Amino acid sequence: MTNPEVRSPHARRALLCLSACGAPGAGKTTLVERLLAGHGTAPEDAGALAAQSTRLARSPGLIERTLLPERLLAERESGHGGDVAFGFFSFGQRSFLTVDAPGDDAHTREALAAAASAHVALIVVDASEGVGSAARRHGILASLMAVPSAVLVVTQMDRVGYSQAVFARITDEYRALAEELRLPLVAAVPVSGLTGDNVVEPSASLSWYEGPPLLPLLETVDDGTARALERPLRMPVRSVTSDGGRPALSGTIVSGSVRCGGAVRVQPSGRVSRVARILFTAGDPEQGRPGRPARPRAADGAQAGARSSWPEANPP
Repeated sequence: MTNPEVRSPHARRALLCLSACGAPGAGKTTLVERLLAGHGTAPEDAGALAAQSTRLARSPGLIERTLLPERLLAERESGHGGDVAFGFFSFGQRSFLTVDAPGDDAHTREALAAAASAHVALIVVDASEGVGSAARRHGILASLMAVPSAVLVVTQMDRVGYSQAVFARITDEYRALAEELRLPLVAAVPVSGLTGDNVVEPSASLSWYEGPPLLPLLETVDDGTARALERPLRMPVRSVTSDGGRPALSGTIVSGSVRCGGAVRVQPSGRVSRVARILFTAGDPEQGRPGRPARPRAADGAQAGARSSWPEANPP
């Protein structure tokens, strides 16, 4: 059933975008369906949702009528992303958009686009299988796309008898990987999507687990907006168009901010230009912030020629 509060452009709850990623069969789709059960909509395919939506800003606040993450929309328009499923639900003081992309190698492009739009990456690992190549790959993608927070979700705990030792082993292994990748892993949660253990309510079967269940945890996790503002500007460029004879670079700001009159560096050319104007769907503000789709227009006609733009600091 559709939740009108989530879909309304006047919704007042902060919005968090969750990217569910994991190997095929790890239980991530079952987990997402468990999160949605009783709290929001059933997952929708990208085509149906895109008929009503065009983008999602990676920042909390009002939900506009355009909801689909920009990069996932771009994937759909280019003939990809048809297997990505979306869902909406609300819990406590937050509303959530779930993005469930296939976890196999052939759909890495969709997984990358999902990570680029996420506040939180849910790294789903099957307790009976352990940390495999898919969990490693999705950790790399989340780190590459500077996802603000990651949560390790060890699913299908019922298959291993709710073993604390199994959970501890998987958690230790993935924490070590997260440190290597500089992935901000904020928590590890044992769950069973099939039985619902520790998804919304604490489970007697997991009495040894001392943290909150998954959904209450997600209600409090940091969306990374404040931290993103403190970092240098990073805005991967989706396309370059012309605005009044000058190039306008379309993309979503991942970190930092850009102001009218501010200097930006375009890579890989390294050319520095100044921003004459910032274009948004809702108007032309003086400043672009993390999570917002933006079209900075260069003042001096700088030729972008590439897919990424940067400010005063060179990218690492």
